[in-house]
Amino acid sequence: MDNNGFDFLKELQSFAEELKNRYNKDIPDDPLIKETCDKYHAYESAYENSYGKFKSEVIKNAYRTEYASGAVGLYLSYYSPSYQDLFIGGVKRGRIVKKPKKVEAEYIFDKDGKIICYKEYLRNKVTREEYFDYKPDKIISVRYDVSFPDDIYIETIAEYIYDGGRIIHFEYALFKRFQAGCSDAISYMSEDDEYNGDRLKSTVMTTIESEVNIIHREKYTFYNDDKGKLKYDYEQLIK
Repeated sequence: MDNNGFDFLKELQSFAEELKNRYNKDIPDDPLIKETCDKYHAYESAYENSYGKFKSEVIKNAYRTEYASGAVGLYLSYYSPSYQDLFIGGVKRGRIVKKPKKVEAEYIFDKDGKIICYKEYLRNKVTREEYFDYKPDKIISVRYDVSFPDDIYIETIAEYIYDGGRIIHFEYALFKRFQAGCSDAISYMSEDDEYNGDRLKSTVMTTIESEVNIIHREKYTFYNDDKGKLKYDYEQLIK
């Protein structure tokens, strides 16, 4: 691992320590935290009864299926939109496989080539299903935990915004209703991407932990060193 990788791990450890030190302290609410929570709880209310409808639409519109392996921990596995995970975290995309011995991720596409369903597997059993709602200006995806068929619930909701086929904004909220004392809490992450021609110029990442009223924002500016290896400069914007 190069120094940039170590710096990233140190930053994660520092952030974890900050969460631990500030947990359960009396910290004033930030308006952005409330605005973000309100937005995603509104989404949750809008989609909480949509699982059956989504599933029916996928059955009706399914055209082809792909499988992926080797990208454990990466959001959406092979088709992850996250530059933070890929370029900064150093997580590999894995690969598309035709006949998987062990299924990790499954994608269902419609006839226009759009992903309409993503399934995540554990020990060859589907544990999560994510469905995609295509809007004129963005994509909203809703991930349901389906580990127990009698207790299906929304785990994550994400937004994707593309421009000319390139991702320029990606965000998601992980709901924490089952965490003790955090019935309305979310973990939120967003990435805003800037390009220089066809090359990624920078990514601004914002993280919110609503149960401890923390906002953390940082910027990564990318460049190639004299050997052509991708590097980045780091700037902390909000502690």
